[in-house]
Amino acid sequence: MNKHELANALSEKASIDKEKALEFIDAFIVTVKDGLKKGEKINISGLGTFMLTRRQAYTGKNPQTGEKLEVPEIILPYFKPSDILKESVK
Repeated sequence: MNKHELANALSEKASIDKEKALEFIDAFIVTVKDGLKKGEKINISGLGTFMLTRRQAYTGKNPQTGEKLEVPEIILPYFKPSDILKESVK
């Protein structure tokens, strides 16, 4: 399902027009991004938690040459689904 298909589904379920559903999706995405930039966890009951995770720096290896290289630490967005969501898709 892409963004426009999601907007269609939301507009049907919430009895709103498609443009309002698209505006809601865009606002949701911006709000989650802004919260993550501030280092916040965004917990939505029944859906899951958006958070940042830190991948530690490590020494890697180029598979073609075998040369060692340093991979820097990186901070990535992460989504952890709730138990309710996990159960609903079983």
